[in-house]
Amino acid sequence: SFGGFGIASGFSKDELDMLLKELRMADFQPDFISAHFSLQVNTEKKHFHVSTDHNLLPAESQLAKELIHHYYPEMPFYLSEWTSLFFSDIPVHYSCYQAAFVCHTIASLSPYYDLMGYWTFAERALPSSMNRQTPSIWGHGLLDRNRLKMPAYHAFAFLSRLGDQEIQRGQNFMISQSAPNHYQVLAFHYAHFNAENTLQNDTLTSFANIYQLFEDSHPQRMHFTLQDLDSGTYQIRRYFLNRANGSILDILIGGFLNSNINETEYLMKVILPPANTVRYYHDSCVPEERTIYLEATDSLHVFVDLLPHNVCLFDIIRLY
Repeated sequence: SFGGFGIASGFSKDELDMLLKELRMADFQPDFISAHFSLQVNTEKKHFHVSTDHNLLPAESQLAKELIHHYYPEMPFYLSEWTSLFFSDIPVHYSCYQAAFVCHTIASLSPYYDLMGYWTFAERALPSSMNRQTPSIWGHGLLDRNRLKMPAYHAFAFLSRLGDQEIQRGQNFMISQSAPNHYQVLAFHYAHFNAENTLQNDTLTSFANIYQLFEDSHPQRMHFTLQDLDSGTYQIRRYFLNRANGSILDILIGGFLNSNINETEYLMKVILPPANTVRYYHDSCVPEERTIYLEATDSLHVFVDLLPHNVCLFDIIRLY
C-alpha cells in the first residue's frame, strides 16, 4: 500500500484542510493516511512540553478524521505511532502510568482509527530528549534492554485477552465476550499529567519522583455486573498490575530510596544487572494472578479497588 502524508500532534486545522483540498484537486489518491500522536506539544520557544489537556488526543483524532473523510470518505486512517512522550530522560515508559495510558488511549481512540501501532516494541539506542544529544538509561519500549517486560507490555497482554464481541465500554473500563459463557472485564485508573508538576525542559529532579508528575487521585472502587448468564459455576481469574506487581521501575525506586549513594552511582550499578538478577526480574516482575469460583444463577458481580495507574483484568468463564 502507498500511504499519504503523516499528521503530527499539534497540527493546524486550516493547514490540514488546505493540504487535503489541494491533494484532492490534484487527484492524488493514497491507500491510507496516517498520524503519529503523543502528549508532547510544541511551544513558541520550539521546545516540547507535556500537555495537561485530558482531551488532547481524542480531540485531535476526531478533527483529523473528520477533515480526511470530508475529502476522502472511504480513506483508511491509521495511527501509525503513538505514545505518551517521545523523549526518555525520565522513566515514564517504565512506570505503571504507561500501562494505564495504553488502556485509556486504546479505549478512547480506537473508534477513530482503522489501525493503531504503538511506539515502540523493543528498546533501541535513542537520544535522551528533543533538546539533548546525550544518551539516557531509560527508554521507550515495551521491552527494555534486558528484554524485561515493562508495565505497558502487560497492559497490551491484558488487552489481547479481550473478546471480539464488545459488550460495553466506558471511560475507564471495557467489557467483552470471546465465546459463549466466557467474558472479560478490563478496568484501569488513569491519572493524567498534573499541570502544576508537569515537566519543564524535559527534566525531573529524580527518577524516584516520577509519580509526582501525575494528578493526585483517590482510589476508585469499580463494580461490574454481568446479567442474563447461564446458571452454573464460574471461574473468575483476576490479573492485577500495580506498583508492587509487574513494575521493575518500582523495584529500582525502592532500592534507591533505601541506599545511601547518589542517584548517578546507583543507576550505573543497576543499568546492566548480572544474569541472575535479570532472571529474577523476568520471573518476579509479573502481574498478580488470583482465581476464585462463584456459583451464579442469572447474574455475577465482580469489584476491584484501583489506585492511580493500576490495571486489572477479569477473565470469567462458566465451567459447568
